[in-house]
Amino acid sequence: MFEKGFKIGVPFVDAQHEEMLKILFKLEKAVKEGRDEQEFSGIVEELVDYTRYHFTQEEQYMLDEGLPNYENHKRHHDNYTERILELQQKHLEDKKAMSEELIDIMKDWSISHVYNMDKRDLK
Repeated sequence: MFEKGFKIGVPFVDAQHEEMLKILFKLEKAVKEGRDEQEFSGIVEELVDYTRYHFTQEEQYMLDEGLPNYENHKRHHDNYTERILELQQKHLEDKKAMSEELIDIMKDWSISHVYNMDKRDLK
């Protein structure tokens, strides 16, 4: 499930990225299988909570290691978190449409962020 090319070479970050993808795939499966709203909302909340946890850990690592680009990287995390929280709120208003949009945005962002920013900034 977790492609070798997706790894950045920082073991705890790689493990957290893998966990985030597992939760995201669980969310996608719940939508495709038409799971009930309570289950779907629980998975969304799990993903949001884990993403926040991951960002905090990743940002602390950057500070501890004295890595450059911290401010830009954190701003990217903050913007993503804000966008996901907006989508989570919109989901409460229009469940079906927002479910698919939320998954698409999270998948696209996650892959782009890891391949571009994390591989560059966390080395």
